[in-house]
Amino acid sequence: LRPYTYHLPKPCIPFFGVPLAYYSLYLLKQTSCRDIVVNLHHLPEKIKELFSRCPDKEFSFNYSLEEDLPMGSGGALFYAKHLLADTDSFFAINSDEVFIPSRPDILTELQRHHEQTRSLLTLLVTDHPELGKTLKPIWIDAEGNVIAFGEKPNHPHVRPVHYTGCKIFSKDILPLLPAGESHIFHDTIVPAIKNGARVNTVFDDCRWWETGNFDSFLKATGDVIDLM
Repeated sequence: LRPYTYHLPKPCIPFFGVPLAYYSLYLLKQTSCRDIVVNLHHLPEKIKELFSRCPDKEFSFNYSLEEDLPMGSGGALFYAKHLLADTDSFFAINSDEVFIPSRPDILTELQRHHEQTRSLLTLLVTDHPELGKTLKPIWIDAEGNVIAFGEKPNHPHVRPVHYTGCKIFSKDILPLLPAGESHIFHDTIVPAIKNGARVNTVFDDCRWWETGNFDSFLKATGDVIDLM
């Protein structure tokens, strides 16, 4: 979203007048989660300012700053391990995507399902018309277990779904994270599945938009206007 992101990091960009990051906080507000760890790299003071004026004062915020280079989705968790170690499970949510779930307490269901299945990771997934075109699918079996990421696996009875950017981890993920930069799915989750770990999903018939470039941001805006 340059040149706007020269002055504001993406979580601070307003979508219908509300900073993108606040949409995730609204969904988290429906759960028991009140301690938030915010990953920082680009324009970190702007993001700290954003959360310091968050209207939901019941949240508390801690910050994990990647000072040199972005560490990737796995490296970000490795870098913040000391802030995550005292909890049995934790949500991880991308702050530059927008999705409208079928009901506002969907993350409570995600948490409940995660605890019942005792999974290493539980992903919130949905259908999307761009699966296999501009979006790489996640492949799940009939019980919602993740079988593969990306290319269709040689496995019977799998179907593609889209990952919404929202997930919940067991703290057992923390010892599995490689040091330094890494991709959480390819470098940690895929090997864990091969070693017998359960990675499960919760499906929701939600509407999802990526907002990382002008075309997708404008499409999301038009779609939401149509919904309203």
